Amino acid sequence: MADRTAPRLVDLSFLRWIAWALVLGVAMALVVVAIVVLWPPDRMRSVVSGQAYVWGGGQTLSAMLVYRDGRWVGATDDFPPGSTTHFQPREHPGFYLVRYPDGTFRAMADRSPHRGQRVEWRDTRPGSRWVPRGPKGGFVDGDSVFATDGFPEQGPAPRPLDTFPLAIEAGRLYVASYAHCPSYANGWRWCDRWSSKGEPPERCSELYPEVCWSMSRCGRISSHFCVLPR
Repeated sequence: MADRTAPRLVDLSFLRWIAWALVLGVAMALVVVAIVVLWPPDRMRSVVSGQAYVWGGGQTLSAMLVYRDGRWVGATDDFPPGSTTHFQPREHPGFYLVRYPDGTFRAMADRSPHRGQRVEWRDTRPGSRWVPRGPKGGFVDGDSVFATDGFPEQGPAPRPLDTFPLAIEAGRLYVASYAHCPSYANGWRWCDRWSSKGEPPERCSELYPEVCWSMSRCGRISSHFCVLPR
């Protein structure tokens, strides 16, 4: 006599196999989602290294910043006074971190405000008119020359290099992940326009205090630069 239950058992085994396959597929999908959500690219690429170039001496030192809570964090002692360090994160805009001889810091975009071309550090900036008054080093973009504080000395650059907000607390350096640039600078992906927070504060050069940049006070629409009366 034929066993009429055999086909049914085969069908149930097949259905169980399909059910386990679906469960396994859902579990793998949940694992992938968890990895993407809990371990984003910012954490996988949370450390960026750079070479701190000491002005005038040609010495280079290794420096490192760690990405935490939307900011780059590092130790101030890793950056000797009178040095420039270039950081190029994969997932965020690049910037130069300058520590001046008096120990103060400034972080500036490694893209020119003129046409967005790459800015490079030079130990002796070409054609500088004010070399005797400040450090000889500076930045160049192929068209403009910038002093160590980011102010253009010559060329068509419409404003200083866009700065990255930074703070120092208990020997730790905190640098924002984007530069603060004027709201009219549309399309520049390396800076945050912060249109809801107003314009950045007016800036005067630290090397040449009488030279300033302003959105409104200078009266020169093309450049926004002015020279304060002595």
